[in-house]
Formats: sequence, structure tokens, C-alpha cells
Amino acid sequence: MDIAAARERLLEQERHRPSYNDFSAFWEHGDWWRQAFDDLAAAELARDALYTQHLVAAVPGSDTARERLRAWAGQLRDSAEWYERQLLSTLRLHLRACDADEDGRPLAPPELIEHLALADARRADCLAHTAALAVEYLEHSRRLLWALDAADWDRGWQLLLAAFREQQEVALRWHGAADLPTDTYAARLSWCERIHALQLDTNNLWVRHSQADLAELRRATSIVAAYLETLRPRPAAPGGALIGFLAAGVLALLFIIAVSSSPGAASQAGVATATAQGMPTALASPVQADAPADPAALNEQGKALLAQGRTADALAQFQQAAAANPSWHEPLSNAAFCLYDLGRRDEAIAQWRAALALNPDSQDAHAGLGMALYQDGQREPGLAEYRRAIELGGDYRSEEWMRAERLWSENAIADSRPLRAAPTPSQ
Repeated sequence: MDIAAARERLLEQERHRPSYNDFSAFWEHGDWWRQAFDDLAAAELARDALYTQHLVAAVPGSDTARERLRAWAGQLRDSAEWYERQLLSTLRLHLRACDADEDGRPLAPPELIEHLALADARRADCLAHTAALAVEYLEHSRRLLWALDAADWDRGWQLLLAAFREQQEVALRWHGAADLPTDTYAARLSWCERIHALQLDTNNLWVRHSQADLAELRRATSIVAAYLETLRPRPAAPGGALIGFLAAGVLALLFIIAVSSSPGAASQAGVATATAQGMPTALASPVQADAPADPAALNEQGKALLAQGRTADALAQFQQAAAANPSWHEPLSNAAFCLYDLGRRDEAIAQWRAALALNPDSQDAHAGLGMALYQDGQREPGLAEYRRAIELGGDYRSEEWMRAERLWSENAIADSRPLRAAPTPSQ
């Protein structure tokens, strides 16, 4: 069945959905709807498999490869828009028609909630795949042009991480947990292995050509390698296969929030992978693969660099600390301050939110997030976050304390000044 026919069949089933509190013998709890949805998903996966075959057959860096990536990404965007505009919009109308309980939550039939979750997840998957293809397109362009602007690659990588986070948020919204299906992690692993193989092949081609930008290629390669390392299964202890798999999934979730792609941020995990894949030893320097990273030491090194005004270098240390211990909030919050001072406010906001997800009582994360939201035009949420930092015991009314104890930059202190001048709710 082709995609257009599968969509029409699903919409036909949707037209048979009974209104709230009605009964339809034809509906049978939505079983036929679910079958139609599965048929559509299977048709889309068959399309993706065909594009994968065509891409593998193309010469790396060729116009053919890039054209196939553009066409594939266009198909995925079309799928995401169809789920949003056609299916999800209809399902939300049904949800709004349901009665609500005393807390305002809709008393929707279970199958409606299930169908909303399925459609929303499929939309998020299509967007994540589109973002992944955009990064892959950049790597083929790098191969063709012998160079690639670091800002372009960083932007593409950050959009991909944001799309991955959206997948987690969809799971949390509908299921109350951020666990993703195993095939989602498998898809990420397959894509990362393909893009990493392309990067390694490009590296091997470029080592003999002085005009190639090897430094930027190796930086990007180490970032992909580090993320790839979080996805690969590890040997499980006897009887602990399930626990080991779930732990790997959680590590992957936390790492995609923590990792970033600013210049100089080579990952410790990437070093081990680079060495194992036969990458030139220049990539593995200066950290040895058998020397585990000390997140506390990396975090302190970042603070020392920050005190010296070396913001970009400090960011690299904080990112490595976060990658070495993804369950620790402090390096994420510290990295967010660096990102903010480097003019990357949206990324900083995402990092502070990630830090608060790990530790809701982090004073600096609340204060930093409040400042960033306020400067972003979100005045009331910003004030609320900043006041929460003060309620938790932080002396964020004192600029001297913020400089000496929290290492806030002059830029951050100036940007947060309106929050200190704002009247409290009791005034």
C-alpha cells in the first residue's frame, strides 16, 4: 500500500470515530483505526528503506547523494505536516469535546489518548529524521567542497538534538516517562553509524590534501563519535540485560541534552570510539582512551577558565564534565552560563532546563533561566524563576556575591539587574 492510500484509509477510519459517549459497533474500540495507522507507518518505513538503499548506492559527496537527501527530507517534512494538520488536529477536536473532571482533565476514551500518543510520536519521529538528514547533507557538502563552516554544522547538530529532545517530551507528555521504543534508539544508532562512517572515510581521503579543513572535520567527528558511544549496547552482567539496556537508554537521553558542538569541545567518549575505529591518533590526543574522565576535575577546570574570562574554553570543559557524568546537574548549568555569554541564548535555556530536570532545587539554574527568559521577552516566567532561586537561599540580590561566589560574568549581572529591581509580589 502506498502512503497516499494508507493516509486515506486512516482518515476513513477516523470518520467512523464515535462522538463522546456515543456507541458504534463498527468502531470496536478503535482496532481498525490502529491497523490502518500501522499500515501507514509501515508504508513510510518502506519509503525510508528505499531511500536508504539509493543513498548507499550514491557516491559520497556527489550531487546525486545530496539530491536524494533533499528529496527524502522533503518526504519526511510532508509526513510530519500531514500528521499535524490532518490527523492530530482532528484528534484534538475529539479531545476538546470530552467532558472534564474536577481538575480540568478531559475524560477521554482510552483509545483516543492512545491514538493521540501514536500520532504525536510519529510526527516527532519524522521531524527527528528530517533533522538527521540535514546533518548528513552537511557532511556530503563538506566532502564536495573540502570544507564546511563550523557555525552551519553546529546549527544543524543543535537542531537535531532539539528534535531528539522533542521525541522525549512527547513520550513524557503521553506516557509520563521519557522512555522511547527500542526501534527509536535503533534508528538513531543506524543513522549515527552511517554518518560516522562517512566522516571517517572523508578523513582518510583528506589526510593527504593540505587544502582540506581537517581540524573542523575531526571536531565534528568526535562529537558524533561521543553520541554514538552512548547508543551502542554494552556487555550486561549476568541476569542484568534488561537493566543494562534501560540504563543505556537513560544515558542516551541525558547525553543528547548535555552534549554540544562548540569549537574545542572534543568528548572523552569520542576519543575511545575514534581510536577503536582506526581514526588518526591526532584525534585521540591529548586524552588517552584508558584514562576515564573525572567530571569533578573537569568542572573545576571549567570554573578556573571562566574566572580567567576564557568562556569558550570553559564551555568545552563543562561539556566534557556533563558527558562524563550525565546525571550531574552542575556542569550543565555552568555550560548554560557560557552559552548565554557567547550569545547562544536558546541553547542556554535548554541547558538550564536540563539541569533543573536533574535537580529542581539548583539555585543557579533557576536564576540563570530566569535571566534568559526575561531577556527573551518572557517577563513573568523569568521573574518567577529568579525569585525561586532566591527562595532556595541564593543571595541573588547581591551583585558582589554573584561575582565572587557564583562567578557570574559582568554581562550576566547586567542582564539580570532588571530582575533584582523588580518589586516582589508583596510590594
